[in-house]
Amino acid sequence: MDRGKMLTANLAALQELSPSLVDEAGKYALMRDGKLVQSFDSAADAHLFAREKFKDDGYSLHKINAAPIDLGYFSVMQFDNS
Repeated sequence: MDRGKMLTANLAALQELSPSLVDEAGKYALMRDGKLVQSFDSAADAHLFAREKFKDDGYSLHKINAAPIDLGYFSVMQFDNS
């Protein structure tokens, strides 16, 4: 699956889950294959966990709000681990 389709699928899945994530507002959702893997207090924590667990970069991060928003570039931004 190309990166754009993956991001779209993950965001759509997060939007469907949003009513059940009210208590997670302000956290960051780690999404993979249209499923919520885990939520984190910071984007950095989510990214570090994802980089360790998923070597193929087949995941996306989204901030959990009352209504999820697409973080655009941030969703695909790569961090330097050095």
